[in-house]
Amino acid sequence: MLPNRNTRCFNRYAIKGVIIDLTSNNGGDSNVLLASVSQFLPNGNLLTFKGKHYSVTLNLSDTEIKTGNYSYQIKNYPKLNVPVAVMESNITGSSAEILVGM
Repeated sequence: MLPNRNTRCFNRYAIKGVIIDLTSNNGGDSNVLLASVSQFLPNGNLLTFKGKHYSVTLNLSDTEIKTGNYSYQIKNYPKLNVPVAVMESNITGSSAEILVGM
């Protein structure tokens, strides 16, 4: 997440894109990962987890990530409209794989 002053620097230097390196990330809490890259993702339904007897949609807004009945509050930083490349490896797993698939 880039606080406002860093967002200004980001724009000032005309950054053309971002590379997110998940090659050594073997997972963790998907809400924390998505919050950390929320400035690069569009608001709305990002993905749906489906099982035999359930379906849970992950939704992003400016102030929260909502998964089913669970809500994770995030800071409202400006969206950044630049290309994003995500690097992965054979040990990238769990929540990191979710981001790679987006």
